[in-house]
Amino acid sequence: MNSKYAGKTPEEILDMLSVKQKVGQLLSTGICCWEECETTMKSGVGNITAVWGHDKEDLDRFKRDIARLQAEADIPYFVAVDMETGVGQTVHDKSIATEFAEQMAIGAIADMEDAKRLAYEEGRVVASEASALGWNVAFCPVVDVNVNPENPITNIRSYGETGQIVATLACEYIRGLQEGGLVMGTAKHYPGGGMQFSDSHFSLEKTKATKEEMETVHLYPFRKASEAGVGGMMCNHAIYDMYDADNIATTSYAIMTKLLREDIGFEGVMYTDAMGMAGLTEQERGDADVNPHLSTIRAINAGCDVILGPYDAWAAPDALVKAVEDGILSMDVVNRACLRVLKAKYNLGLFDYENRKPLPKMDGWSVAREIAKKSVTLIKNKNDLVPYNFEGKKVLVLEPSHPADRLSFGLYSNITLIKGALEKYVPQAQLAHFSADITEEQAAELAEQAAAADVVVFGTSFRSRSGQVGLLTSAQVNALRRIHDVNPCMIAVVSNPYVSAQLGFVDSIVCCYSTSAVAVEAAVDVLIGREKALGVLRETIPEHLDGSKVNIVDHG
Repeated sequence: MNSKYAGKTPEEILDMLSVKQKVGQLLSTGICCWEECETTMKSGVGNITAVWGHDKEDLDRFKRDIARLQAEADIPYFVAVDMETGVGQTVHDKSIATEFAEQMAIGAIADMEDAKRLAYEEGRVVASEASALGWNVAFCPVVDVNVNPENPITNIRSYGETGQIVATLACEYIRGLQEGGLVMGTAKHYPGGGMQFSDSHFSLEKTKATKEEMETVHLYPFRKASEAGVGGMMCNHAIYDMYDADNIATTSYAIMTKLLREDIGFEGVMYTDAMGMAGLTEQERGDADVNPHLSTIRAINAGCDVILGPYDAWAAPDALVKAVEDGILSMDVVNRACLRVLKAKYNLGLFDYENRKPLPKMDGWSVAREIAKKSVTLIKNKNDLVPYNFEGKKVLVLEPSHPADRLSFGLYSNITLIKGALEKYVPQAQLAHFSADITEEQAAELAEQAAAADVVVFGTSFRSRSGQVGLLTSAQVNALRRIHDVNPCMIAVVSNPYVSAQLGFVDSIVCCYSTSAVAVEAAVDVLIGREKALGVLRETIPEHLDGSKVNIVDHG
C-alpha cells in the first residue's frame, strides 16, 4: 500500500484519489496468477476474485503473491471468492481448509439453539482459514429463502424456506465470520432468489413473487443481515416488477438505491453478481453493441459499489473515466460508492496490512462433522430398511452420472458419491451409473442387475443440471420405478430433500443436504447403523414434482 494513505480517514483518502483511481475501486476481476496481479495493478482495477491451485504448494504461492499484491498496490485490494461451503469449496487440501455441508444442513438441525451455535462456529472457521490465505471478502452466506422446490439455483444453498430461519442462522454465521475483523461477509442474492424457476447463470427470470411476499419473506433476511452489520451484499440478476418492471435488479435505481439504501438502510458494499451471467446479458445485449461497458455504468448509477467481472475488466477503468467525462456516469454516485468501498477496506484493517495477523487456526473439521451428523434426516422409512445390515449381502449402488468435480461454468461444488463413502464398510457393493437421458435399454439392463441384488442403494450426490441442485429427469425417475418394480428393497440417499417428491415409490429415503464428503459420510453412518438420523425436515415436500421440466444443460 502507498504509505501516503497511512493514518488517513476514508474520507481523506477519497479526496486524494483521481477519477481513475475512484472508478477502479468499483471494479473486481478474476485472476489466476501473479502476472495478472501485475496487469490488474497497472490497469487500475481495484479488487480481485482469486485462487490459483488447490494443493499446498500452489496455495503457499497464492498466499505469498496476495501479500505481495497488497504491499505493492497503491490502494489495498478486496480479495474475494465463494465460500458457501467453506474455504474447502475451492481449496482441496484438507489440512488447510474445511468443506462444510450446504447451508440447508444447518437448517435441519433439530435444536435451533444448537443450529445457531454451529452457524456461528462455521463462520469463525471460514474466517480463520480465509484470513490465513489472504482472502478478506467471503461471498457468503446465501440468505435467499427457498420457497420453490423446483428452484435450480438456490435450493440446498439456502438455510430453509422461512425468512425467520434464514435470517436467524445467517446472522449467527455473519457474526462468526466478521467477529475477528479480517473478513467481510456478503449476504446474497439481494433482493432474494429463493422463488426462482431458472438459473441466472443461464437465463433471465422475471420473478413471480408478489410485493407482499417480497416484503414479508424474501427481504426479511436482508434487513436482518443489514441490522447485524454484514459488510457486504451481492445482488441478483433478475427482474422484480413489483419494484421495477423494466430493469434487472442490478441496474435498477429503485431496487439498489431507493429500496436498499433508503428503505433498508444498508450502507455497506453492494457487489453485483458476475456480469457475464445470462441473467444480465440477455437484457443488456443490444446496448452492449453500442457500448460494451454500459451495463457496468448502469449498475454503478443504480447504486452498486463493486462490479464483479465487468466486460474487458482491464480496459474498464479508462472506459468509466470517459463515461464520467461524457456525463453518463455520475461523479456523485462514484464518490459515494468509492467511499463505501474505502470504509470497508479501512474497517478490515487493509490500510495497515503489515500489522494484520491471521486469525487463530481452528479445528474446522470437527465443526463440519458435527453439523453433518446432526442434520442427516430420515425422510421416510416405511419398511424399517434403515439401518440396514449389509454384511454378506449383494449390494447394487446406483448413481446418476455427473459432468465432473468442477464444472466449466456456473456454481462450483465438490462431489462425493455414496459408493465412495459406503465401500469402506461394504466393499462388495457394485456400482452402476446412469445418465440424465437414460434409455429404455439401459434401464432394462439396470433392472436386471437390481433383480439379482439383495438391496439397491440409490444416491443423488450429483450435479447434473443448471444450478447443480436440480431434480431428477423424467427418464431417471422412470428408470428407478422400473428398478423398484423388480427390487423394492431400495434405499435412496438424497442430497436435495425435494428429490423425495419424485421418489414416492421408494419406502426409505435419507437426506444429507449436500454432496460434501462429511455429509455423505454422515449419511452412510446412518445407513449402516453407526449413528441415528438426528435431523428434522423443515422443508415442505410437494406430493409430486414434474421431472419433464428439468433442462439438461451441457456444462462442458
